[in-house]
Amino acid sequence: MFLVTFADSRVSTYRHAVRLARQGRDYDEIAEERRRFHRAAFEPTVSELTTLAELWELVRTWKSSRLVVRGTPVLGQARRTFGELLQCMVRAALFIETARHCASGAESSGRWPGRPVFPCRWLLARRPAQLDYQVQWADLRRREDQVRALMLEQGIHLCPFLQLEEWERALEHWRPSGPVTLSPIAALDVPIPPVSRERGPDAPSFNDDALWRWLGPSNGEHHH
Repeated sequence: MFLVTFADSRVSTYRHAVRLARQGRDYDEIAEERRRFHRAAFEPTVSELTTLAELWELVRTWKSSRLVVRGTPVLGQARRTFGELLQCMVRAALFIETARHCASGAESSGRWPGRPVFPCRWLLARRPAQLDYQVQWADLRRREDQVRALMLEQGIHLCPFLQLEEWERALEHWRPSGPVTLSPIAALDVPIPPVSRERGPDAPSFNDDALWRWLGPSNGEHHH
């Protein structure tokens, strides 16, 4: 289910990476373009996921390394964060029913009270605000696509333990109970960049026209 590949390397951790790869359920060495590649397969058990997580942490920054999960390559931002997701899979595999671990994340949403809790503990622990600000929950047509896009961006769709069916059924029957109260920043409906000590072109500006429009004439009386 998990297939990791990497080439010979001169880095100090290379020999340890080979030792870990040889602990996989299936291990091969392949000669290709005058280089030797190591390929190891792992299954979603506690011991194999633990080994894979350690191996991927060693080789994920190597240009030659590849990780494929159920036939789908791990690409982009997911390469960097997939090690954390693997650690979460290890913890889930310790449960007799893995879905109980995945659905045990605490989720508190002031914007969307009563929304079914998303069944991914890793996302809720790592970036809980993403569900609030990247998904238009009141839009019954678009919200499913937006959730799936977020899952693809974070690599969550590759987790073998993720079970969406029950959550999707609950979501079908959920509607916002009333008007949603947004904070001043949330009302802008734009991503807020990280705060930096040095102001740059992307730093949030409180002279932004959108913010003053939100404030209105009574609150924006000092704006000229």
